[in-house]
Amino acid sequence: MSAEAARPRAGWGANALLLAAVMVSASLTQFLLGALGPFLLAEFRLEPSALGLLTACYYLAAAGLSPLMGRWVAALGGVGGMLLSAGLGAAGTALLAGSAGLGWLIAGLLVAGAAAAAANPATNLVIVALPRPHGSLIGIKQSGVQAAAFLTGALLPAVALGVGWRAAVLCCTGGCLLALSLVLARRADLGAGRPARRERAARSGRAAARPWLAPLTGYAALMGAGAASVNTYLVVYGHQRLGLDIRLAGAQFALVGLVAVVARIWLPGIADRSPRPAARGLTMLRDLACGATVAALVIAGAQWAGSWALWVGAVLAGLSSASWNGLAMLVVVHDSPPEAVPRASARVQGAFFLGLMVSPLVFGGLLAWFGSYLAGWLWTVGCFLAAAPLAHRALAHTRGGPGADL
Repeated sequence: MSAEAARPRAGWGANALLLAAVMVSASLTQFLLGALGPFLLAEFRLEPSALGLLTACYYLAAAGLSPLMGRWVAALGGVGGMLLSAGLGAAGTALLAGSAGLGWLIAGLLVAGAAAAAANPATNLVIVALPRPHGSLIGIKQSGVQAAAFLTGALLPAVALGVGWRAAVLCCTGGCLLALSLVLARRADLGAGRPARRERAARSGRAAARPWLAPLTGYAALMGAGAASVNTYLVVYGHQRLGLDIRLAGAQFALVGLVAVVARIWLPGIADRSPRPAARGLTMLRDLACGATVAALVIAGAQWAGSWALWVGAVLAGLSSASWNGLAMLVVVHDSPPEAVPRASARVQGAFFLGLMVSPLVFGGLLAWFGSYLAGWLWTVGCFLAAAPLAHRALAHTRGGPGADL
């Protein structure tokens, strides 16, 4: 093996760690709101339904800025995009930690939402520029999102109880700064984080028409809507309705993230080893939507079945509603020309953020209207249930269609 060929392999682990760290830093705020929800409600004297409004502010920025961030990342390159994402994440969480009123809190959420919008286009563009196979790298970097869920659920409630919620948020700022320093340390090895011109030219003739992209975008919106209910209300639901200690409720939230870390690494690798990774990924996405439906039903029934059902629901959610994103990014990377990856990633991720934005508002509105969590969890069930046929439709538009040898 030549020295040139050996160099990328030698740096594979460092690249995987870097990509995961960027995704962690971009995702901390999204899970921070759920993990610290009871503290924020008490600090700003808000009703539980208002937690949905705060979450919507974050995802409004992430969804609205996704097209812009996709263009910026295409112009800056993958490395520049990762620096942008980590820097915005640090600024947003610092604003959150120092917020003296609700207005500053919302400002921090908007900045942190911009960081999330830049993360997937940037990391996917870097992956396209690296040697194949890409499945493992995509899986590991997407596991960073759920690593953030695990870290926030496991650590932040305990830190907040000990030294205050503002100190807990500053821990997230430190995580963003760590990711920023890792990108700077690897900058020379990654270059700009763009595909080589010869590779881009060779692959630019791949089908520009990607009929799977529209249904995959709809799928992302619906799965995001369902996942937002779990992210935003699982801890508060367990604490208020089932009487769980806040640390135990946070541990259940952390379990979703821990299971999803493993699933996000494992599932894209399975799809990537298939003769047709995109078709295999879409088949698995359809199955995950069905699994997420079951998870939401189990969580909804926990108020009658007991707290054990929340643990089961957390595991099922980790395997399904929290794990699909890596497979979706695998489909985008495998079936898009390299120069189109940032914008295609931004389109799918923007739809995901749109679902994440809308659903807490709907869930919070149902909670306020009916005075019960059941209506919100049934809304969640409906979102997941509607996503499955969209994944099947996307699969039907791939070469060979459903039923082909995957």
